[in-house]
Amino acid sequence: MSIELRGVWKKQGSFILGPVDLAIRKGERIAVVGPSGSGKSTLLRIVAGLMTPDRGRVYIDGRDVTYEEPWKRGVAVVFQSPALFPSLTVLENVVEPLLSKGVAKSEAVQRAREVLQRLGILHLSARYPAQLSRGQQQRVSLARALILDPPVLLFDEPLTALDPPLRGEVLPYIYEASRGRTVVYVTHDFEEATFIADRLVVLMEGKVA
Repeated sequence: MSIELRGVWKKQGSFILGPVDLAIRKGERIAVVGPSGSGKSTLLRIVAGLMTPDRGRVYIDGRDVTYEEPWKRGVAVVFQSPALFPSLTVLENVVEPLLSKGVAKSEAVQRAREVLQRLGILHLSARYPAQLSRGQQQRVSLARALILDPPVLLFDEPLTALDPPLRGEVLPYIYEASRGRTVVYVTHDFEEATFIADRLVVLMEGKVA
């Protein structure tokens, strides 16, 4: 799916994002980079539907989704902190999005095991989030994002909380998982950005520099 922002503008307190005009081709991986407070996460949340712009329009695959709910957009988001249910095992965490869509449990478990295998964490299926390293938790979070096979993946500084060795562990899995998908990867780390992305978009003080 392609993504297009036309004249997107958002005011938060004294900070203003925009106006931003940005076109992302279907299957293109872009990284949005810039210092803290430059508007990177705000931009991503507007694409995801977690925030509505004050002005401007958001299009996904040519369809105006500016005021559409996140779950209707065909996007999945991986945040800085892994969004996992502490009382569920790894397998149960990954199965849950499918069950909520009405997929039969046997099929959901099979698909979840395939995704976990691809991310190298199938052997952790019976563990709980508290029993995992931070890097493993982030891979489970990625599995939850992938299980519905979204055409668009959005990453909001997914490796910021990890030590450098763990970043090196998780980054290749993100790269492989994003093949063939449209990706917006928010980071302040240029090394991560150049590893993941086809194109860099630099934000400075709320504007594309």
